[in-house]
Amino acid sequence: MGKAAEHFDGAWALELGLRVIVVYPVSFMAGASPFLRYIAKGYDIRPTIAVTKAHIDLPECKEAIREGRLKPDGDIMTEDGQSHISKVACEPVWYLPGIAERFEVTEQNLRQALFRETNMM
Repeated sequence: MGKAAEHFDGAWALELGLRVIVVYPVSFMAGASPFLRYIAKGYDIRPTIAVTKAHIDLPECKEAIREGRLKPDGDIMTEDGQSHISKVACEPVWYLPGIAERFEVTEQNLRQALFRETNMM
């Protein structure tokens, strides 16, 4: 595995039989300046998290605006109830027994939380 073993992230890791138990919140920056010197040295660094901006319509927010319980600021929430957000997509490649151990929870509780918090995906 060589130098790449220090930086294994991604679905391809599973194909190699690796167990990824790192949750690295800035891995979306894998191709950015903090990592360029390692990439230049031959390290294989790949992201497991993607971050992007999005617009979302939540019926609950529209209703709250109509009823006066929520006031749009024009920046994060527009007058028509649309929210401007940042969203994160995590690649589901982690070795969950190892993650659960790091978080000091049972694997079953971790799986249930992930299922619940990712809208049953």
